[in-house]
Amino acid sequence: MFGFLVAGLAVAALISVAIFTGAMPSPLARDFTTAQPDQGPATPPPPCPPAGMLPVAYEKVRVTVLNGTDRAGLATDAAIALSSRGFTILRAGNSAVTTGGVARIGFGPTGIGAAYTLAAHIDGARLALDTRKDSGVVLTVGTSYQALVDPKAVKLDATAPLKGPKNCVPLSQAKVAPPLTAKAAPKG
Repeated sequence: MFGFLVAGLAVAALISVAIFTGAMPSPLARDFTTAQPDQGPATPPPPCPPAGMLPVAYEKVRVTVLNGTDRAGLATDAAIALSSRGFTILRAGNSAVTTGGVARIGFGPTGIGAAYTLAAHIDGARLALDTRKDSGVVLTVGTSYQALVDPKAVKLDATAPLKGPKNCVPLSQAKVAPPLTAKAAPKG
């Protein structure tokens, strides 16, 4: 009897490991067991840069960098990399929500040029018009973020107007997305 019990437990353990590693499909729906990253609020199409708008000088782009992942130090690493390229870093911290994708750049109507200038350094960043009143931008690095693009690959010309993506809309038609905020610092 004891032998059957041990054999049954061994088979159950092997099946559990196979299901856990994905080698065998689970007989139960896994939606409730697998946490998906919070993509944050849906990002509507960004506003197009106004006609003739030129890139903003890097030192005039004021950036708050937030870590939208559980990887420690990611915002600090991104902030250091941006600072080394001349961007003005206001602060680095953690986002209140997990952000999927490469990155999200939040900006207000006066920060369009700064947002597009910053986006040229982050391949795959989503631009999101929000309720911000100043010209600063908030870069929230996401779960797919690895690094800034190579500086030689940045396609910005100080004398050439900025170009928006194909899905951009005029500022007057752009929808405002809720801003992503920093997580409150722990009270010490």
